[in-house]
Amino acid sequence: MQAKNLFTLTTVAALTAGTILGSAPAFADDSAKLSLAYQYGLAYAPALIAQQEGYIEEAYKEATGKDVEITWNQMSSGADINTGIASGELSGGFMGLAPAITGVMKGVGYRVFSNLSGQRHGLMTNDPSITSLGDLVGSGKQIALVNIGSIQPSHKQPLHFHGARK
Repeated sequence: MQAKNLFTLTTVAALTAGTILGSAPAFADDSAKLSLAYQYGLAYAPALIAQQEGYIEEAYKEATGKDVEITWNQMSSGADINTGIASGELSGGFMGLAPAITGVMKGVGYRVFSNLSGQRHGLMTNDPSITSLGDLVGSGKQIALVNIGSIQPSHKQPLHFHGARK
């Protein structure tokens, strides 16, 4: 219950201020319309729960006295969400850190207002000889990453710190 309240309070505050990673809601009479996007994966479970339970609509009505109609869009990447927000097709979205940073740096014109979920990141190996990042430097081993638009490529920076030059 506490997580629901924190999520909806943060979301409603952002919606009423027009800061949910995009433009303010479009008002027609006593209702608002939003088009929100989220991505695949467990990290977006809070958004899916809010969608299924109607938490955002409920909290918005309580906070403003107005109805909000939300169109939910599942997208394959944060880059797609950035494109949707920049073009005006989306009011906002839930995305990872890397595409949010990219969007801010490219002037998409939104503000990040909340952390939806937190995840620890790390490197895994099936080679028992690798026990630290330093063991990878000069080893000829490769690291597989999800994609260049994700946060995982940032793990290469510590390798550079340990002496890797690629």
